Amino acid sequence: MRDQKSVLVSLSGKGMEDVVKEVKEQVKGVQEGMVIMQGGGNSLRRLGPEQTVGKVMECLKDIKKDRKKVRVAVVGIMRRPRENAGYEEMRHDTNKRLQEEVVKMKAECSKDPGDYGVSFIDLDGALPQEVFEGDGVHLNGEGEKWMCGRMLEWIHATERLQVEGKKDDVVILSENHNELQEMLNAVTEYGRDFNVRLSKEKSQVLVVNGDDSDDDRIWMVGGMK
Repeated sequence: MRDQKSVLVSLSGKGMEDVVKEVKEQVKGVQEGMVIMQGGGNSLRRLGPEQTVGKVMECLKDIKKDRKKVRVAVVGIMRRPRENAGYEEMRHDTNKRLQEEVVKMKAECSKDPGDYGVSFIDLDGALPQEVFEGDGVHLNGEGEKWMCGRMLEWIHATERLQVEGKKDDVVILSENHNELQEMLNAVTEYGRDFNVRLSKEKSQVLVVNGDDSDDDRIWMVGGMK
């Protein structure tokens, strides 16, 4: 990441351990910018809520220790329509714990005016049923566009907050259709290629994804979903 303005890294099918390991590797030598990490769905049953949250928070602490100007966002584990109620209960529990821990860390970061902090991105309810493939796990083409829009929305909101000197505790992405459509139009303008769109951003951005993605039309280097 240190030699590029922005980069996406795909770890399709990997667990949270791999996501954490890759994030730590990518941020070496980096002192400012944004990091978005998403994953956990593939390893949730194996690790459970406690270990999943523990690994994420350990990674955040490692990043923030010497990188106050790196703003980090953790995306909550996304739902999978095909999964049963037991999985959903575990996922909700994990996301709740993760959000609570991120907010605690945010409070600590806020004590230092020079610390850009951390955020939790809540996607529950943001992706309707129709944007998933028939397998109930992967996003379809439209779903990939929605996710692109959501990530760009957070990036732009974060840039505005930094300019205004403001900080947020939790980023819950809007459900406003018109606002979302504007973001989707921006993605479509660049051929629905998130790598190209990301390269236009002012800030250096790292996206590391550990959950499955089949659509290389958007995620040529990485696959966030």
